[in-house]
Amino acid sequence: MKRFLYNLSRFGAIQAAILCTLLVLYPGQDNTYLAATIDKHDVAASAPGQRLLLVGGSSVSFGVDSQALHNALGLQPVNLGLHAGLGLDFMLNEARDLMRPGDVVLLNLEYQHLLADATDLTIMQLLEYRPESVEYLTWSQRKRLLDCGLVYLRKVIGKAVKSRKRDHQPGYAREEFNSYGDVIGHHDSRSLYVDSGPVAEWGAIDARHVESAIDKLNAFAEECRQQEIQIFYAQPAIAEDVYEACRESIDHLDRAVSSRVRIPMLNHATEVVYPAELFYDTPYHLLLEGKRRKTALIISRLGGKLPSASDRLAGPPPQRN
Repeated sequence: MKRFLYNLSRFGAIQAAILCTLLVLYPGQDNTYLAATIDKHDVAASAPGQRLLLVGGSSVSFGVDSQALHNALGLQPVNLGLHAGLGLDFMLNEARDLMRPGDVVLLNLEYQHLLADATDLTIMQLLEYRPESVEYLTWSQRKRLLDCGLVYLRKVIGKAVKSRKRDHQPGYAREEFNSYGDVIGHHDSRSLYVDSGPVAEWGAIDARHVESAIDKLNAFAEECRQQEIQIFYAQPAIAEDVYEACRESIDHLDRAVSSRVRIPMLNHATEVVYPAELFYDTPYHLLLEGKRRKTALIISRLGGKLPSASDRLAGPPPQRN
């Protein structure tokens, strides 16, 4: 018993030290990229009329032109995309919390969400800005994150050091999102993308995880249908060099989604493979011209599937009481 109490006290002291260090080194600046989660929830709560919830990681925040979607479809876009490291469970649970009858949901997930659990320590940083988002974590995620205190502390210290050494890169601040939740601060930037070749974690397919992800997507789709919410799936835009290097894995995932996910697909993987010059700094982050190309494809495929699209285009979206 004494040994247990001794170990417990040591554990508590370590956690207290971590907390104090975090408070000193990392006071939770509210202008950072992930702090935009606050604004995205505000947009979701205040958006009038029929909403289009865009669900995914940073490929969504950097990947669509919501103003063009609104103009063409008459829907009120809410771009929920932030970071792939939040994981599939988080993204689906967040959408569950925000969606309401009559909405349209567009899933535009990164490929890694089908290959493995993409959850990383990004969640801990996001929770600094919006602690109530902890409800979107599964119990297994919560347990795993509780074991990562020291790892996260090292990441915070490293980030604090780096922030003193380099200038801010356009696109990665809270004020660089527009009123729909799209990142627009990088629109005038040149491409910083360097061909990255094979993505190591995409080299092998874990059939069990793919099956698990598909089950989650089908369960989410059924919930949408029960609430009279239309749901669609679009594959993410990807840089040509990454597609060529990981063609077998990406094509496998594309076939799995199109054949086993019970959600209408708007496009296949090969339709959104774009040249490197259309990407900003990663094989998922599009520059403005790339966003326009991808958005035009979404509009062309989605418009005909919305039964009341012509009515919405005839005038402003109806206001909700």
